[in-house]
Amino acid sequence: MLRGALRVYYKHRPALLAHQDRLGDDTLTGAGGIGWHLQYGRMDWGSEVNSSSFAGGLDLSVGSGRLGLTAGYMSIDCPTGVDCEGHLIVGTRYSAQLTGGALGDARSGSRWAMGLEGELGFGFPEDEQAMALAASLPIKLTVGKNVKVSPFLAPGFAYGRYKVSDESESGQRFMVGGGVGLAFANGIGANVGVRKVFIEEGETQFGLGFTIRPGSK
Repeated sequence: MLRGALRVYYKHRPALLAHQDRLGDDTLTGAGGIGWHLQYGRMDWGSEVNSSSFAGGLDLSVGSGRLGLTAGYMSIDCPTGVDCEGHLIVGTRYSAQLTGGALGDARSGSRWAMGLEGELGFGFPEDEQAMALAASLPIKLTVGKNVKVSPFLAPGFAYGRYKVSDESESGQRFMVGGGVGLAFANGIGANVGVRKVFIEEGETQFGLGFTIRPGSK
């Protein structure tokens, strides 16, 4: 019975499933160099069911933006006696700044930026497949010099598709993400984020991320 409920959940929330690995990632990171990232994401589905995802990957400078590639694993915790199997998750994201500038005195290092971001993610439960495509307009403020603090907000739109054998369902929803990132002068960063897809009884996801960008400033 619970397994069937999970299947229905997946059908109506494929965007959440496929994108959970990137929630803790800061957005609108400047172009230049190669970086690495690690992410952890968690979502409580209710009824003693929750999921955790662990993922990692790399970020490359492509054109005027950043291309990120991520792969990981999602585990699902269910009540005692119920078998819930985890599965592979993969995703890619490209973000580029559209506009921005200094805030107040340019010597303070404070800036604002707005950009465009696209994401594609896949989840692979046994004998099933989930796909999600999303686009957002992230806005970020950055303050500080040696330690940069960057709160960000990313309203957007998501499309999801879930397939089981020859049957599939799809849907579109508005979503919003946000969080705050810390970037240190040595290229190490940490960030925390949340994401909400506006669907009936939709849950909020939480994520934590770490990044390494050697030579970044």
